[in-house]
Amino acid sequence: MRDAALGPMARLRATFEETVTLRVRTRRMVRLVAEVECSHSLRVGHRTGMVFPAHRTSGGLGMLAESDDEAVRQP
Repeated sequence: MRDAALGPMARLRATFEETVTLRVRTRRMVRLVAEVECSHSLRVGHRTGMVFPAHRTSGGLGMLAESDDEAVRQP
């Protein structure tokens, strides 16, 4: 999945000049699978492979917002 996503992610970065991340949600957790960083000087750092509670990341919150109530309640 990561290898297939890197090309489209690079095109998104070039179009919008922003960092692009690929995240996968498993229940209430989000894993950062791939990241293509922008050239802006303000950076958080490379977080590929890290796992966070979905409600603690902006991308995770977006995923939770798109999920039905039952999926969000799963432990």
